[in-house]
Amino acid sequence: MSRDDIAAFEASYTTPSMLSAETGAHLNTIRAVLQSERVQPFRPNGLDVGPVYLRNAVEPVVALLKSQRGK
Repeated sequence: MSRDDIAAFEASYTTPSMLSAETGAHLNTIRAVLQSERVQPFRPNGLDVGPVYLRNAVEPVVALLKSQRGK
């Protein structure tokens, strides 16, 4: 994959590990918040591709995690 391919993926999708790096929150915290906020993983045509989330679907979670870190 090229750097452009990676940048394109990161612009549209994210994973709990990527969210941890962005927010500083622990992976278990991220998983718990995603579950409590009922954010579902990306499932193209019902295919399970793992813990991949649409970036725009997790933006409220990212904002919540960042605000909690600032307390």
